[in-house]
Amino acid sequence: MLPKKKGGAAGRRAPLLALLIVCSALASGCRKPQLPVVASRRYVRIEALLALHPAWPQVQALDAAQARFGSAQNQISGLKYPLVPLPIVFTPPITVPPSLAQERDKRVREDARHYVEQTEQALQAKNIDIVRQLERDEQRQVEARYIRALADREAELSRIDESDAAKLNGQLNALGFRQAALNSQIDAYTTRLSQDAHNSIVQDAVRQEALVSERINALKDQLKTVMARNDHKQALDDLAARQQQWQTESAARLQTRKAELAESVNRQVEQARARLSQDVKPIPSLVGTELPASDPHATPLPLPLAPDASRLIGQARTQAGAALLQEQASWQTQRAALIAAIRADTVQAVGQISRKQGWLLVPAGQSRTDGTELVAGALRDEWRQNAVAAP
Repeated sequence: MLPKKKGGAAGRRAPLLALLIVCSALASGCRKPQLPVVASRRYVRIEALLALHPAWPQVQALDAAQARFGSAQNQISGLKYPLVPLPIVFTPPITVPPSLAQERDKRVREDARHYVEQTEQALQAKNIDIVRQLERDEQRQVEARYIRALADREAELSRIDESDAAKLNGQLNALGFRQAALNSQIDAYTTRLSQDAHNSIVQDAVRQEALVSERINALKDQLKTVMARNDHKQALDDLAARQQQWQTESAARLQTRKAELAESVNRQVEQARARLSQDVKPIPSLVGTELPASDPHATPLPLPLAPDASRLIGQARTQAGAALLQEQASWQTQRAALIAAIRADTVQAVGQISRKQGWLLVPAGQSRTDGTELVAGALRDEWRQNAVAAP
């Protein structure tokens, strides 16, 4: 076996690497150069997109306002100026008219009637206060009388109860002594007497003692009844009728007093009427009284001349027409400025959309492709999003 040469493997790989480098160089030299990409050219009708702008309703509002100028012009042309004729010359009367005297008499009667009515109302109001005070006084008197009578009746019933209880206690004490004596007799007779005597005497004592016990029990029941009496309730029941009687008497006194006060009011009102009707100073009559003579130094006031209706109407129409034209020019200036701002904003938005979508915006004569519909959809979406995000 021959010995290996130094660097044998590396020597075999070197030609292969050289071949790869030459092939890659040939391959790169054979490629064609890339040509620049030409963007599509489109035109957009800007005027057709103005109505999509969010500010276009303002233009419509201005158009609606300008539409009313035509009806205003018709109103100006139909302007009229009706003239009111001057009144006739007033001739003052020589004497006082009868209607003035009648009016004066009517006022005098009305004042008298008003005075009488006020007097009657004042007296009635005073009587109402008097009656209210009387009602309070009568109520207090009835209540005080009832309270005193109730206390007296309760004290009387309490004394009666104490007297009955004392009597019953006295009888019970006497019967208690009698019962004790009978019991002593029964005990004595039982131990000392013979059998025959014992039977008759003891039986008699027992009967007496039973009667005494029965009487004592009856008296105790009566004493319990006396002690259980409700004096307050009894007093209320006893005074119920008297209380009703006192209230009836109080109401009768109030009615009598009310009748007296009403009669006093009627009497005073009649006196007021009689005093007014019997006035010692009669009112002088106005009928037939001559008015004072006219002042010879007074200067009559000249009446104004009637105005020229045609001239006034012409001036009014001219002024109204000039104001209407000025207002219309102001509205048109506002509309033109608003449309110019909308058009500039729309042109700017269309340019941004064309750059995003990768096509070139050109005038209408330089391209056959119309991108208006494509731009309209994108504008609607963009302005709708801006309107939602605005709040």
